[in-house]
Amino acid sequence: MDKVLRLSAPSYVIPGNIYDNCMFLKQYVSGISLAFFEAKVCLGYTEKDLPLTLKDMEDIRYHLHLPLDLDWTKPELAAKICWELWQKTSFLKPWAGVLHPEQSRNKVKSFLQTWIDLGGKPEQILLENIKDIDLSQLWDVVVETNVGICLDTGHLFAYGQENILALPGFWEKIDLVHFYGQEKGRTHYGLEYLSNQGWDFFKEVLNKLKDGAEIVLELFAKDSFLSSYQILKSKKRELGVNFV
Repeated sequence: MDKVLRLSAPSYVIPGNIYDNCMFLKQYVSGISLAFFEAKVCLGYTEKDLPLTLKDMEDIRYHLHLPLDLDWTKPELAAKICWELWQKTSFLKPWAGVLHPEQSRNKVKSFLQTWIDLGGKPEQILLENIKDIDLSQLWDVVVETNVGICLDTGHLFAYGQENILALPGFWEKIDLVHFYGQEKGRTHYGLEYLSNQGWDFFKEVLNKLKDGAEIVLELFAKDSFLSSYQILKSKKRELGVNFV
């Protein structure tokens, strides 16, 4: 029996605001990653940017991609910014927030403690493997705090991070996967650029993921997203998975 996983996309695929993108994407996916990449801009969002009608899309599940420009010299303040964004989207009932972590264990722990003090739960935070931080140096924090993992397959291949696959309990921690063809110069390319090795690895990922995990087709341009969506759809049987 094929595994059933949720398929998602970022909230910036076509020119327009979050609502425009959600209206476009809802015919393809059942999850939206709210791309809150810039802290100051996103903190200033109003109902025009995040209209209450977004909650009427009952089949869509939301999560946040937390800002990329957090000041990690002040991890407590970084957590407060993320919490404010979480509260701003509370009417959408986000299930998780993806965080690009600092490599300092103490700073990540300070962030998480502040998040908890504000009323959050550690399992709502998903640490992503990024350039220079493959999560192996933070694994004791992951285990100790019970945060989740967002596995970025493009980062894994681009930066030679295959070592993290052997971390104890790694696969059980993955709640979300960022998937696309390849990353070059921090640009995400579509699935037509994915090597045979990449497809083999993705099939392994799908086989090992727990039920209910989510795949984000993390592309930020309409043509690339649509072509990759069709490629992924055509490979469902080969991959042994159904996407909802």
